[in-house]
Amino acid sequence: MTPGRALFTEDARVEFPMARHEGVEGLAAWHRQALEVFARTQHLDSPAVVALLSEERAVLRANLVSTHVHHLDEADEPLFVAGTLVHGEARHIGLGRRLAELSCRLVWSSGMPPRPRGCDDRSGRGFSGSGSPSARRRVPAGSRLRALPA
Repeated sequence: MTPGRALFTEDARVEFPMARHEGVEGLAAWHRQALEVFARTQHLDSPAVVALLSEERAVLRANLVSTHVHHLDEADEPLFVAGTLVHGEARHIGLGRRLAELSCRLVWSSGMPPRPRGCDDRSGRGFSGSGSPSARRRVPAGSRLRALPA
């Protein structure tokens, strides 16, 4: 069994503030590619709060703070830090529970998110995110962290 199939259902949906993937096929490569835009990352999360809705279904939520180190000369600021609220849903399949949905909703950020490939604008204009308004919110350069409206 591949690592992705040990954790996710075949039809799993995974959504980050800047990208989305459906299906376990290609999920690991998609995630590696998403992380390659950074030199390094560190993710610190809270313990998950899990609610068993039935024998077949459970939901979870957790908080996640992700620190992303830009490649040299990729951004005016060396770090992009994001606080997200993680939601997940697990389904029971023959082999046990697997994640069917996993999403991260941006709550706050500091620093510049990665520029889209081919974008030479360091201002952040052109950052399109996943289409959700919260995916494009960020704290202006030089500002301290602050909560963003939902």
